[in-house]
Amino acid sequence: MQSSSQCVDPSNLKWAEHTYRERLRLQPEDMAVRLSLAWCLFMQAIHRSGQETILDHAVVHIGPASNDAPVNASTVERSANALLKDCLHQTYIIKQLSIDQVEQQDVARLQALVELAGARDIMVGAEEHSVQQLVALAREAMRTTDRFEW
Repeated sequence: MQSSSQCVDPSNLKWAEHTYRERLRLQPEDMAVRLSLAWCLFMQAIHRSGQETILDHAVVHIGPASNDAPVNASTVERSANALLKDCLHQTYIIKQLSIDQVEQQDVARLQALVELAGARDIMVGAEEHSVQQLVALAREAMRTTDRFEW
């Protein structure tokens, strides 16, 4: 249940993510759904980053509540970094496969926001990973076509 001081309900975002992933499982070529997933992941990453900041602040300034080691929230839920990497992975798929100008503009906006948020290193790493995946896919396609020469 959403408290009155909470303006973002993470359970709604998680439900939306699940829905988008299920639709992509059935229709992986649907770039509009993939873009919605990327936006959803971005929102979750921003929200999670805020939680991590508050948690870090509490541990540093207040200290653990007991003698036990503090619970690492990132082990319970995905970290903001992991969410942002997944978001960027989706954007690079769209960037490489979609010919729709509106989708391309939306990807550019989303990537600009990621950079504005200070996650340039994550963005560069995600792009490098995307290029590696494309190269591997191209190699596999070439190997497959070599086996089936007409």
